[in-house]
Amino acid sequence: FFFSSRRRHTRSSLVSWARRCVQETAVEQAKAKLEEQKKGRLAAEKELEEKMKELKDQASEEEVKIKSQVKEKMEGSIKHIQEEKKKSMEELQEKQLILKERDFMIYELEGITSKKNRKTKARGNLSEGYENELSKLKDEQEEVVKIGLLYKSPSPQELSTDRMPSST
Repeated sequence: FFFSSRRRHTRSSLVSWARRCVQETAVEQAKAKLEEQKKGRLAAEKELEEKMKELKDQASEEEVKIKSQVKEKMEGSIKHIQEEKKKSMEELQEKQLILKERDFMIYELEGITSKKNRKTKARGNLSEGYENELSKLKDEQEEVVKIGLLYKSPSPQELSTDRMPSST
């Protein structure tokens, strides 16, 4: 009986030792597996962070490219607008110069026209005076003709036949 209990005890301790060893091994394996998973997760996280950083760098490069393209387009548009403005200003100045020249010509024509009008008016006044004088002269001439018709002068035949006797 003593041997049998001792065997049981030995057997039991051997089983428990084996179980402990298996458990410890399993625990160590589980810990190793967890460590590997942690390392894998950390590596994956690190790789993910690197990819994120790479993507951010690419995005910032793209952003810089896009900004430079937009800037170039805006500068081109601004240059175009400035050129158009310059052309418009030149056209405006030309039109203003033409208007000034036209205004000056109108002023000159008005001056010439007013001088002509004054001369014409003066001539009109003179011609009215001449017309009045002419009409007076014509009236006088008509009166003289009327008087001459009233007094009949002898014709040349009458003068040769009808001489006065006192002249003989």
